[in-house]
Amino acid sequence: MDSVPKENNMESPMELLRDDFESSEQEIRIKALKRMNLVAEVIGKEETRNNLLPFLLAIEQDDDEILFAIATQLESFVPLIGGPDHASLLMPILENLARVDETVVREAAITSICSILTQT
Repeated sequence: MDSVPKENNMESPMELLRDDFESSEQEIRIKALKRMNLVAEVIGKEETRNNLLPFLLAIEQDDDEILFAIATQLESFVPLIGGPDHASLLMPILENLARVDETVVREAAITSICSILTQT
């Protein structure tokens, strides 16, 4: 029986995001986070809820620019996670970001929270 070559040798978009985020270069990490919306679109709503959001929730202590990028990107995530019924899944991440010492990160998190609440 002939074996079909596996095309699964390619990394998934989520794996690529994780790999880029683990880079020691901050610029690569920020660019990766700015592509979160695209990654969420490609991997789908369920995988975004099950994999991407827990990944983001685990990022608690990091550079302020990284945290700011997360806070600003999440504002547009409601449709990417399945709509208003799932919007509450974004809140733990944004609540963590709203507790950060840096004012711009807190303000971005609060802005995203307010925007998400108007979408529900």
